[in-house]
Amino acid sequence: MIFPDSLLYGLLGIGLLALTLVLGGAGLPRLSDGIVRAIGSPQGGRLLLGLFLAIWLGYAATIIFAMPYVGHADYSDNAVVARNLAAGRGWVVDYVTQFFQLYNDLTRPQETWPLLQPVWMAPFVAIFGPENWAVKLPNLIFNLILAILVYRVGTNIWDRRVGLTAAIFTLTNYLFFRLTIYTTNDLGFTVFVLGAIYTLYRGVEERKSRTENREPRTENPEPRTQNPEPGSGRREAGGGCQGFGGRESSPARRAFSAAA
Repeated sequence: MIFPDSLLYGLLGIGLLALTLVLGGAGLPRLSDGIVRAIGSPQGGRLLLGLFLAIWLGYAATIIFAMPYVGHADYSDNAVVARNLAAGRGWVVDYVTQFFQLYNDLTRPQETWPLLQPVWMAPFVAIFGPENWAVKLPNLIFNLILAILVYRVGTNIWDRRVGLTAAIFTLTNYLFFRLTIYTTNDLGFTVFVLGAIYTLYRGVEERKSRTENREPRTENPEPRTQNPEPGSGRREAGGGCQGFGGRESSPARRAFSAAA
């Protein structure tokens, strides 16, 4: 089975090969440099991300609208619980899953998990009705949030080229594509976990930055001399020179003058 990521990477490889044959060894590096500059620019990175999301989510939407089922096992459980929530019947299922036999006088809870999955599906069922594609619309929203989040993380930690490449590789992975076309909780869980980890990372980095800014300087300040009493400095300073040029004569000078 050919998954979309294999098809996408194959088309990319064929395109690069065609460019190499057409442009030759001299033209391809110039083209590569231009692509790198376009991705690295603020407007170019966001424009390419928006173009990719429009194409990829549009493709995923066509697959979702064409599928005549929601999935099996717990995928069906989530969709049925969402339908009953929208209808006001509460957290119940009204069908028998897998190979169990139905007994009218025996009831038991249905192993539906997690509870958040039917909750974010119920509003779309209430708006669009119990359609197979309606319960998968939240997955398209999670794809959009995940792509923007991955781009933001890659851009802030590295640069825009890393962020755009990571967003494209993540969404086009066949496992994420399967999470998009089925009513499972893994895609939403991935978005919440990545958002929590990135928020924790930003908090630690900001706290570290504030701590570094608050640290006192390690240089020892120059010692300040204590101001002496008025007149004492002049008297002490002049004590060593008054015998030679000061107005007051010391006993030694008077004796020297008398001897002369």
